[in-house]
Amino acid sequence: MNNRHRILTSAIAATIAATLGTQTAQAADVYLRAESFSRVLPGVAAPVTMWGYKSCTDDTFTDCDAVASSPGPEIVVPPGDSSLTIHLYNGLAEPTSVMIPGQTKPMAPVTFTPAGDTRARIRAFDKEVAPGSSDIFTWSNLRPGTYLYQSASHVQLQVHMGLYGAMSSDAATGEVYAGVPYAQARTVIFSEVDPSLHSPPKAANLTVDGYRPSVFLINGKSFGFTDPVPVTAVPVSNPGFEDPDCGGGATCVVNALGNYTNGTATGWTITGAGGAGVFDPVSAIAPTEGDQVGWSSGSTLAQVLTESLQANQSYTLTVDVGDRSDMAFPGYTVGLYAGGTLLVEQVGTAASVTSGWASSTLTYAAGATPPPGALEIRLKSAGGQTEFDNIRLVRAPVAAAPGPLVTAITGQRVLLRLLNAGLQNRAPQLLGGYFEIVGEDGHRLPVSHLQYNTLLPAGKALDVVFTPAAPGTYTLYDRRLGLSNGTGQLGQIVVTP
Repeated sequence: MNNRHRILTSAIAATIAATLGTQTAQAADVYLRAESFSRVLPGVAAPVTMWGYKSCTDDTFTDCDAVASSPGPEIVVPPGDSSLTIHLYNGLAEPTSVMIPGQTKPMAPVTFTPAGDTRARIRAFDKEVAPGSSDIFTWSNLRPGTYLYQSASHVQLQVHMGLYGAMSSDAATGEVYAGVPYAQARTVIFSEVDPSLHSPPKAANLTVDGYRPSVFLINGKSFGFTDPVPVTAVPVSNPGFEDPDCGGGATCVVNALGNYTNGTATGWTITGAGGAGVFDPVSAIAPTEGDQVGWSSGSTLAQVLTESLQANQSYTLTVDVGDRSDMAFPGYTVGLYAGGTLLVEQVGTAASVTSGWASSTLTYAAGATPPPGALEIRLKSAGGQTEFDNIRLVRAPVAAAPGPLVTAITGQRVLLRLLNAGLQNRAPQLLGGYFEIVGEDGHRLPVSHLQYNTLLPAGKALDVVFTPAAPGTYTLYDRRLGLSNGTGQLGQIVVTP
């Protein structure tokens, strides 16, 4: 969950308090950009189109999150702030707007009259923002509690496409309502996806076309499913040793088995005894990419890349290593370096490649403070001749293992802000313990209830407090079985002594 708004509004409140010496009623401003994005979902063959929100820093809407998300960034209004203004930019192809059911503001519904009809119909519950434009939406006299914010336009399409998120406003620091304290809070948004309605986007019609979700999510994720991480290719110059072109007139040694260079390979430096270069084979070996290969008979082929080693990235270097049919294979060494420091290498023996090609794959995970300096690739034969081809280096963020929904200690009051952003009812059930329902739709309940299960209808918000009596792992899941592949709407609360 993106916390950019939490930081922004808290910073505003802290500055005001320090300046005035007391916490007076103030306004919070957040900046959202509605956009389309692509999402890989468990059990779905192809990525689906989703709509979501980015968090931005100001009303230029240029300094924003890298990609949109659904649910959108969590909006946390600090205690003492009496109003909230959402600055909304529309990056979609149709008009959109935003509303917070349970928080009041003057509304300006937008209507339309279908062709051949005389009755006006609601298109949006509040004013709309045209594509490529922005507008502001302000709520005064905020009520404490937990709420959903969502699109107010074309809701049968825009909500199930992902235009929703959580908004909360506490009565006081550490109190969700007056006299209802908590030690830590966690927002839990239930939702679901019917992939057939997403690519291309289609309005949900529960009575005519049906609504058959097959992916069930908590906070936009399915339990046990790790989102694929984006993979970025790191540029390698002359990765297939096609330059110089020994078959196209370059100055090369002419040989019946194929023309070659010795001591020259564009983009690569050659050091050490034995020889190395490029080879345009006729019959001894067939390149895996292009027409030529690199070769080494003991010398090192090295290339310092334009990119430096980056923190918290996993690097994968893949090199095709070849055995010529007319020579004995001697073995090889492939290494990845940064600033001259060896990160990882693979040493292949004479038996590691026979009659053709094999891939050498090295992986290195950089931590928070990796060795400084530019990346470097080094290739070397163990003595006789080894061929190299199709050099590839990619990086991806180090994927964090899915963690628990909440980590708490025994006796700690944990506030769970339960929200249902989907179109179907949910029934959150806690295994191994009870939670106390303290608020519903922004209203403190006059009498709290201890339960292990509750009904969470579509659009509902419940504030519940779980106080674990003993250490262990407690499971929160949807008793209506919003599950996919045995997982889905399920989270774990880990409690330590």
